[in-house]
Amino acid sequence: MNDFKLTKEILTNYIFRTIIRDSYNKIVMIEFELKTEYIELIKLLKVLQLVESGGQAKLFVDDGLVMLNGKVEHRKRAKLRKGDQVQIDDELINIV
Repeated sequence: MNDFKLTKEILTNYIFRTIIRDSYNKIVMIEFELKTEYIELIKLLKVLQLVESGGQAKLFVDDGLVMLNGKVEHRKRAKLRKGDQVQIDDELINIV
């Protein structure tokens, strides 16, 4: 049975994240608590530090490496709202 570890971080005054890791310290899921109406896709990738720069975020989206709600997303500035789910590589992000 896996033991899960929760980490909560305040990223800004309005945005929080919870990281769930398994017993091997691998990220299982990220819960991103949105305190505004929406966040743009490339901004989310930058805020969560899943990419090194905005340019890299745009390339990931252009190359079809990002999925939104189970479908490949090509809109760099797609507005993500509560209930959306983003996947990039093995990272699963739930917007709550």
